[in-house]
Amino acid sequence: MARRKNYINRIHIMIEFAALAVWLVAMILAVIGALTLEGEVPTHFNGRGVADTFGAPTSLLVTPIVLMVVLGPMSLVCHHFNPGVWKLPFNVNPDRLDLVYTDITYLILILELLISIICLWMTVAGFRQGNVGIGFPIFAAVSISLDIIVWTVLAVRHNRM
Repeated sequence: MARRKNYINRIHIMIEFAALAVWLVAMILAVIGALTLEGEVPTHFNGRGVADTFGAPTSLLVTPIVLMVVLGPMSLVCHHFNPGVWKLPFNVNPDRLDLVYTDITYLILILELLISIICLWMTVAGFRQGNVGIGFPIFAAVSISLDIIVWTVLAVRHNRM
């Protein structure tokens, strides 16, 4: 039987299931759009959230499929790779391993959730055959940046305690 990882808790698992559920909704919506939509759908949005490239409705499947390839390895890293091989921007205090790895696992799994939300947002915009608006790039940039900054700072603080 596999050893329990002390740095993975129930909240981590709930975040990971939420990310999977959001991604699954995006994938289902993309399949429905690929089968039912006619004409062209937006496939890329500029920095203002305005569609600037278009393609066939089947192109809605690209983002969820690509993100499946991204999210799968992120999940594998959390569950199957020893955190000792993770490249962190600081040396981990051996007495604080579980607490620091808990913080970094939050960083990774919240990033998974944010990427899933962005995937859903883009799929909905493509399904609606419209723009995502300026809020989308702002949300994406700010949320990902905050996730990385907040959890890295917390991990460094917990490492120094």
